[in-house]
Amino acid sequence: MKIAKYLLTIFLLLCSAFFVFIATQQNKYKISREKEINIEKEILFNHINDLSTWEEWLELKGYDKSTILSYTAKTTNKSQSLTWKSSTLNDKITTTKSVPSDTIYQDIQIGNDKHKITWYFTSNNKSTKVNWSMEGKTSFRWKLNSFLKSGIDDIYGDLFEKGLNKIEGNLTTQLSAFKITQNGIVTRNANHFIQQKDSCSLDNFQTNYQKTVKNTKQFAKTNNLKTTDLPFIIVQERNKSKNYIIYSVCISTEEEILISEGSKITTGYFDNYLAYKTTVTGEYFHLESARKKTEEAILKLDYIINTNNNYIEIYKVGLTETKNASKWVTELYYPIKKKFIKPVETYIAPKKDSIKTIIIEQPVQ
Repeated sequence: MKIAKYLLTIFLLLCSAFFVFIATQQNKYKISREKEINIEKEILFNHINDLSTWEEWLELKGYDKSTILSYTAKTTNKSQSLTWKSSTLNDKITTTKSVPSDTIYQDIQIGNDKHKITWYFTSNNKSTKVNWSMEGKTSFRWKLNSFLKSGIDDIYGDLFEKGLNKIEGNLTTQLSAFKITQNGIVTRNANHFIQQKDSCSLDNFQTNYQKTVKNTKQFAKTNNLKTTDLPFIIVQERNKSKNYIIYSVCISTEEEILISEGSKITTGYFDNYLAYKTTVTGEYFHLESARKKTEEAILKLDYIINTNNNYIEIYKVGLTETKNASKWVTELYYPIKKKFIKPVETYIAPKKDSIKTIIIEQPVQ
């Protein structure tokens, strides 16, 4: 009996010593992974900064396919968040600060543990070095886990490496799978439409656009309006250097609609006009290149942009239809008119052989 008590005492002392040893391990941790990706910094930053892309390259669902993902309304701005829940998970990541094309700061909660995530982006010619780090306090569970098997660095480091490799693969595929088709001169038919005007930074345009489309569609549905075709935007101003866009989200209607004053939704109309159409298949960052090529094509055809009519973009297939950016389809319509060349009056001297010479003979004195 005494031996049993003695052995039990020793066992308890060893357990106590073991737990004390575990508890006294380092209380803080920091893990980091880095990769150089052959993609321009702005493109890479925008892809990672948009939380809606994370489920494409990060194993958020793990082995539980019942995991449900949910996002805040804005996925590319400060305080955007992504939550994933299941019977065993209740995790959340929130972007607290985002410095365009430079740094992203995030808070992540995994169970009851809170951590800090930081992304750094550094240009190197046409490639970008991206550093992904996470730090926080080490809970007793993680200290024990580190001693018995794998630690935070092993588990999350492996997750980071896989994520960075998938980001590179996905973006490389999306960048290579794009097409610009110059459809040429078309006629935009006369159109009655309802519209909601808005403005935002270029970085947040797609998110704001989706929200405004939803509001405009809901207005049409609530008021039983007969609409036609896809929503389109009329761009009043786009300023890349100052990072803003002013635009209207429009939905065509079968007939003229009268709306009382004070509504965010107003009406509009335009007559038939000539336009140069370009179709872009692929990521939205190809649109800038497509716009430049379209403007060059218009000039070669001896046309100019007609500022009296509307420049229109139609997002035929976008994020709401598929998350595969290589399948997105956007149509651009530039209003055009024939270039007017003022005739120049010039004096053309008569040719020498066309001048009639008259010889007057003088009488002999």
